[in-house]
Amino acid sequence: MSSLAKILLSLSLVFASSCCWPDSEQPVRPKNVLGWKESTAGGVRSICILVLNKGESSDNGEIGVKVVDIIPADPCAHRGTFHGSRRVVLRFFRPSDQKVLYEDTFTEGSGTLDSPHHCGSDVAGVTAIHINAINTAEGWVYFDLRNRNLLKEKN
Repeated sequence: MSSLAKILLSLSLVFASSCCWPDSEQPVRPKNVLGWKESTAGGVRSICILVLNKGESSDNGEIGVKVVDIIPADPCAHRGTFHGSRRVVLRFFRPSDQKVLYEDTFTEGSGTLDSPHHCGSDVAGVTAIHINAINTAEGWVYFDLRNRNLLKEKN
């Protein structure tokens, strides 16, 4: 390989790696969460507020949720994009027979489960989810499950 080719290869590697960024600071695990207890905060009604480690699950007898995987952000993807964000794979199941009702990948922030994209998913009254924090170093996720209809009915 010529010297010029080696220099060009080295420069391209430097420029390519300069687009990557280190993972941002990991969130602190919350100490007290409500679990499967309905609550309202800021006009939002939650069915439950949970912190679960990868592989853990929790249920209320009617609906269960399991943390299937926790995925770090791709350091070379643009921040704020799907791949440039920390992600969690959640599986919703029926506790009585362990039947999987729905499984999807979520980033930090809010998402709905009753949109056309999720058509056909029956998640026992869960219409939205809010991922409050994902810690990829320690392998946990802090989230709450919501039902927009609960808020409408009670107002």
